[in-house]
Amino acid sequence: MDQYQSNWRLFAFAVLQGLIPTVVLITTPKRSALRYLSIPCMIWNVFHMMYPTRSFEYTSSNLLGSSTTYILTALDILLINPQSGCDFVDANGNKKSFLSRLVEAVRILTFTRAINTPRQVKNVPPFPAYYTKRDAKVIPRGRFLVRETAIAIWQFLALDILSVLALKQGMNDQDEGSIPSGQWNIPGREWIAQAIPTLTAWFIVTRILLSFYYRVASIIFKILASNVTIAPHVD
Repeated sequence: MDQYQSNWRLFAFAVLQGLIPTVVLITTPKRSALRYLSIPCMIWNVFHMMYPTRSFEYTSSNLLGSSTTYILTALDILLINPQSGCDFVDANGNKKSFLSRLVEAVRILTFTRAINTPRQVKNVPPFPAYYTKRDAKVIPRGRFLVRETAIAIWQFLALDILSVLALKQGMNDQDEGSIPSGQWNIPGREWIAQAIPTLTAWFIVTRILLSFYYRVASIIFKILASNVTIAPHVD
C-alpha cells in the first residue's frame, strides 16, 4: 500500500468507525456475539487509519484520536453497561423509529462525557456565567449561537495562522542545507527544534482544534433544536 492515504479514505474509515457501534447497538440484543466481534473490527479500522495523509495533518490526528475513543465508548455501551434498541422509546413508551434510534445512538457514542446523564464523567466544569446569569435553567438558542459562533470564528482564524506559520517553517527547514556548517552548531539544537513544534501542536493547536470541531457541531445541532435546557447535576 502507498505510504500515504487520501483524505477521502480517512474520512470514510472515520464514518465507518462511528457506524459500526451505533448500528450494532440498535439492531442486536444485549450480549449478542456480534457485539463482541464489533470491537476487533473497530480496532482493525483504527489500524488502517494510521497511514498519514499528504495534508490536513491536524485533522487526521483528530479523526484518529476520536476513532480510538469510540472503541472505549463502544466497550461501555455494548458490553460493560449494554444497551439495546428496545431502550430507545418515546414519551409514550413506544419504540422509536430506526432513524431516531440511530441518531440517539450516534449522540451517545459521540458525547463521551455524557453530560447530564447517569454516565456523566467526574469534574465536569459548570456552564459559563454568560449563559446562567439570566436564567439558571434555560439557555436561549440565540444567546448560545452568538457566543459559540464568535469563538469558532477566532479559533478558525488562529488555526489558519498557525498552519501558514508551520508551512513557512517547513520551507525554511528545506533551505537550511545552504547554510554553512557550524553556523547553527548549538548543543541540543535538533532536540529543541523538535520539541517546540511538538509542544505547540499538543498544547495549543490540538486544544483549539478539538474545541473547534465540537463547537461547530454544537452550533449545527442547536440551529436545528430549540432552547438549551440545563438539567440538574447527576452524581
